[in-house]
Amino acid sequence: MLDAGITPSDSWVKELSRANDLLGRIKANLPLLEERLATADDEDRIYRFYHQSFKVFSLQHNIKTAFQLIEEIGGREDPVDSWYCQIVKEGTAHGFRDPTRIG
Repeated sequence: MLDAGITPSDSWVKELSRANDLLGRIKANLPLLEERLATADDEDRIYRFYHQSFKVFSLQHNIKTAFQLIEEIGGREDPVDSWYCQIVKEGTAHGFRDPTRIG
């Protein structure tokens, strides 16, 4: 119940509707999200990242796939935060080149 004198504004109603739409898109993609989670056996590679191992590059595919799903769920109505996009882009923009190999 709203306090006396406080009424929902149009923007408040629009934000609530937008949040409900986003929740609906998340629920609609729940099987894909659960599948992504089940296949994200990345604990070992995160450990390798901490120890600066080159084997961490194998995480890039999983990150790109998960990010694409997040973008699809958000759509134009709820785009991914620009700072998060920058982090993903910078973290997945480079491939691995073995420094011990010549050429």
